[in-house]
Amino acid sequence: MSFPIGRRAVPIALVALVAGWIGGCKSGPYIDDDLSRSALLAAPPARLAAPTRLRLVTWNIWDLPVISTWRARRMRGIGREIARLDPDVVGIQEAWVERDRELLLETAQRHGWTPAGVVYFPSHIMGSGLWILSKHPIEETFYRRFTADNAWYNITHGDWWAGKGIALARLRLPEGGVVDLFNTHLIGRYRRDGDPYQDVRDVQMHDLAEFVEETACGTAPAFVLGDLNTTAQARNFVTLTGLLAFTRVTAIDEGIDYGYGIAKEPIDHILAIDDPHHEVVVEDVEVISSVATEHGELRLSDHVGLSATVIVRPREPGAGGD
Repeated sequence: MSFPIGRRAVPIALVALVAGWIGGCKSGPYIDDDLSRSALLAAPPARLAAPTRLRLVTWNIWDLPVISTWRARRMRGIGREIARLDPDVVGIQEAWVERDRELLLETAQRHGWTPAGVVYFPSHIMGSGLWILSKHPIEETFYRRFTADNAWYNITHGDWWAGKGIALARLRLPEGGVVDLFNTHLIGRYRRDGDPYQDVRDVQMHDLAEFVEETACGTAPAFVLGDLNTTAQARNFVTLTGLLAFTRVTAIDEGIDYGYGIAKEPIDHILAIDDPHHEVVVEDVEVISSVATEHGELRLSDHVGLSATVIVRPREPGAGGD
C-alpha cells in the first residue's frame, strides 16, 4: 500500500499546539551544550586499537501528529527494517510523536535488535525530532540549537517551533575507544519552485561545523548523520565543504525515489569527519524506501533511509598528519 505524501498540509505551529493538548509530542528542557561537563573532552579516550566495522543508519521517518499518514503501520515497518539491518547506531529525524517512537523501538526489539542506548533530544515547544538509537552504550550527550531558523510567526513552517539543532552522542565501543555520532536536521525548503531559506541553511552549516570542531576530543572518529535538506552539488552543501573536512560515506549522486513521483539526488547524508588518526573505508551503502506487506507496498517515509557499513582503521603513527 502506498500513501500520499502531502507534507505540511496543516500548519505545523497548529500541530504543535494540538500535540501539546493530546500529549503526542515530547517537548521540554534542552539537552544542553555545556561542554565544560564533558569528561571525554577533559580526558580524551584512547584511540581505536584495531580496525572496527560499523553500520550506520540515517532516516527521516516523517512522524508528525495529524499530518503524517499511516503512522503506526510505518513505524512497525521501520522497526522491522532496523532489526534487519542490525546497525550499530541509527540517527532518526522527525521522530516527534512519543508513542510512535515507543512502537518503533518495541518492534525492533521484538525482531531481535535491542539498543544499549536510546536518547531523544527535547527542544523548545515541539521537540527537535532528533532521536539516536545505539547498540553500544552512550557515554555523553549534548545538544546545540541552531542560531538561525524561520520566523516564529510563519506558522506553515515549523522549524522555530521545533527548536532544531545538532545532537551529539558519544558511543563506547566494545573493542575499546569511542565514536562521536552527530544527528541533525536542517531547515527545509518548504517550496518546490524556490528555496527561501538558503541563507538560513548556510548559517546552520556554520553551526554544525563549529559544534563538530568544538566537541572533538582528538582521539575519536566522528560521523554526521541527518537530513541536511541539500544535495551534494547545491550551494549549502558546498558551504559545508568549505567549513569542515569530511568524506561522503553515502556518495550517491543518481536520482532516488523520494516519493514525489520523480527521482532526485539525496538530501539525506552520512558523512565521516576527516581524522588524522583514523581512515574510514566504505564497504556498502543501502537505500531503503518501502517494504512489501500483505496489503501491498508500503512506503515507509517521504524520505529514504540510508544504511552504510564502514571500517574505521587506525592510521600508523606518522601517517595522515599524525
